[in-house]
Amino acid sequence: MPNEIYDKINWKNKTPEEKRAYWAGKTRAHKLRNTGREVIPRRTVDYGIFRECFVCKEKKELNATNFYRNKSATKGFQTTCKLCATEDTRRRFLAEKYGVSPEEYAGLLKDARCEICFTDERLVLDHCHEHGHIRAVLCHNCNTALGLLRDDPDTMTRAIEYLHRHRPGA
Repeated sequence: MPNEIYDKINWKNKTPEEKRAYWAGKTRAHKLRNTGREVIPRRTVDYGIFRECFVCKEKKELNATNFYRNKSATKGFQTTCKLCATEDTRRRFLAEKYGVSPEEYAGLLKDARCEICFTDERLVLDHCHEHGHIRAVLCHNCNTALGLLRDDPDTMTRAIEYLHRHRPGA
């Protein structure tokens, strides 16, 4: 048995090089087996093992499809399922960036149109980078254009004058 051999080695008399040489040929599973930790293979689906999500309390099969990996966790996976972890990440992002909840965000975008080009595709919230307040609902393209022009009205006015000067037939 590998554990018997491991136990018989007198580690106090071994140099660091000898210890490294012993472990060099061992696999990750063998190393963990000797520490008493449960071993879950990296690329296999663990059928029959279920975990209850800490957030939604739903029992799901413990595998990489339902839970994110976490090397420091006891079974190698996070305690929250992927759906709850993604929702939590989105909730924290919206609160940090705009100061709104996902429900408020969805309410702001419902039946909205871009205030510049009046389209209803790929809508986002435009916000002031200096003060952080929400200005309006814009489409992705218009919001990007404002950002590329650094939200500066003088630069935008010069861009409009440039387009008028260089329009065909002018």
